[in-house]
Amino acid sequence: PGYRLLTLDVPLTDLKAAGRAAHGSVNDAFLAAILGGVRRYHEMFSLPIEFIPMAIPISLRTDADPLGGNRFAAARFAAPVGEPDPAARIAAIQRFIGDARSEPALGFLDLIAPVLAALPGPVLTRIAGEITSAIDIQASNMGGVGRPLYLAGARVVGLYPMGPRPGVAAMVTMLSYDGNCCVTVNFDPEAITDAATFATCLR
Repeated sequence: PGYRLLTLDVPLTDLKAAGRAAHGSVNDAFLAAILGGVRRYHEMFSLPIEFIPMAIPISLRTDADPLGGNRFAAARFAAPVGEPDPAARIAAIQRFIGDARSEPALGFLDLIAPVLAALPGPVLTRIAGEITSAIDIQASNMGGVGRPLYLAGARVVGLYPMGPRPGVAAMVTMLSYDGNCCVTVNFDPEAITDAATFATCLR
């Protein structure tokens, strides 16, 4: 009862064009679109907000890293939900990501991971919960698949990644597949009470 799932489809060419029009990337357009939907949802209830705490993964990979696998850190920022102009939202997201990549403390969890691993499970769970409890939305754009896939001879029509929701109101994940952006929203029905309206606002 504590989970709701929503799936959305966006043509990859449309999202690329949106990002390019504002001198940004597909990921910038994806994040800006989420914020636009959240703004519309709040406005539907006459509760406009200017900023919302949001977390996104920032890649820490360098040319020196071995092939395969991921290396990233979560970065939090005050996302400009109240900005009605998508291009301005994209520019703000670009600035944040650029600043976050150059932040020396971004990868600090890599350094303290051995210590955290030695902690008892309940203590580690409490620490993680306190870190994420101040965030309302998390979003992640995963690497895509550019060709059709088949399973037992049947063509796969979509790949919808369901990201975990570690104490946040909504986790939004996207994976591009064969020209389509498959978006999954895993959200808390106690925080987002009108699922139908939320879906409409995001679309």
